[in-house]
Amino acid sequence: MSGITISVDLSKYNLDTKLKKFPKVMDDAMGKAARHIEGEAKERSPVVTSRYQTSWFVKKIKSFSRGLAHYLVGPNVEYSGWVEDGSSSPAAPKTHRGSDFKGYKVAKRTRDENVGAVRNIILRDIRRLLR
Repeated sequence: MSGITISVDLSKYNLDTKLKKFPKVMDDAMGKAARHIEGEAKERSPVVTSRYQTSWFVKKIKSFSRGLAHYLVGPNVEYSGWVEDGSSSPAAPKTHRGSDFKGYKVAKRTRDENVGAVRNIILRDIRRLLR
């Protein structure tokens, strides 16, 4: 059998030490990404009294484990369902109750339009680790 052998000396990259830091780096990067989404959502939020806009929060649900880090980003006002989805709410303005209002979809639009920014935030932190 003929073939070639490929070898790479990874010792100069100090990967053992760097890989031990990976879970914390990923957790921190996910937190930065979640705070980025929170800021973008606040900017996009409709403002009447600014209560909805200022109610956005980031909550860490689970630390990085088994390849997953979980953060929750969302508003915490009673009528956020109405603002997001147009669903009925006693706190919704009377002009919008029961109408064809479909909601602003702030959270969904913000998430969908910031996929690239979130990816760049995470990749930047991973690259810093591997330097």
